[in-house]
Amino acid sequence: MVATSTSNELTKEQIQRAIDLIIDRMPQQTELHQEALTAFRQGNYALDISENS
Repeated sequence: MVATSTSNELTKEQIQRAIDLIIDRMPQQTELHQEALTAFRQGNYALDISENS
């Protein structure tokens, strides 16, 4: 009998796919929303919204 290791932990790729699915189905409300989404997908998680005020 061979013991196999199973993990219930999600991989970074699985999490990213889930986030992409959720975000893609959210209705875009404003130009700022689109800008924030673009920044997020480029890895910029700290969008400075004060520039748009």
